[in-house]
Amino acid sequence: MKNQERIKRNSCKAIIIDDNQLLCVKKSDETGPYFVIPGGGQNWGEELEKTLFRECKEEIGTEPKEVLNLVCIREFLGNKQDFPNANKNLHQIEFYWHCSIDRNKVNMGENPDSKQIGIEWINIKEIDKTRLYPEIIKDRIKKITECKKIENIYVGAAN
Repeated sequence: MKNQERIKRNSCKAIIIDDNQLLCVKKSDETGPYFVIPGGGQNWGEELEKTLFRECKEEIGTEPKEVLNLVCIREFLGNKQDFPNANKNLHQIEFYWHCSIDRNKVNMGENPDSKQIGIEWINIKEIDKTRLYPEIIKDRIKKITECKKIENIYVGAAN
């Protein structure tokens, strides 16, 4: 077996909640549809906030109106985590930001993520029944909607 290049990078994600709904990127695999938080990889020399704005524009057609606060830092280790078709050589540091957005400007972006089939607003009351990755972010989303303090921003390599 050939050695594949190991990749380490940063990623920025936008947790966007409006009217008790969470904006998600909709994807699909062999077991059906699943959802992820909009966002993606940081380019060399790009500040984290610029990454967040660019990735939102590419995937959901608009930039955040306001970046409110950092709610989670997670490490994605492709060889250890349960994620569809994960690159086993990827080590990614993910920064999850709570953002506000102009809901009327949301649409499928011009440069969607790979396997992205759409965008969808998910009712937060249904979040536990939703195939949303990573699972760990569900608790953070509930705390945001309940205006509860989020402890321990860094969660390590949690699924």
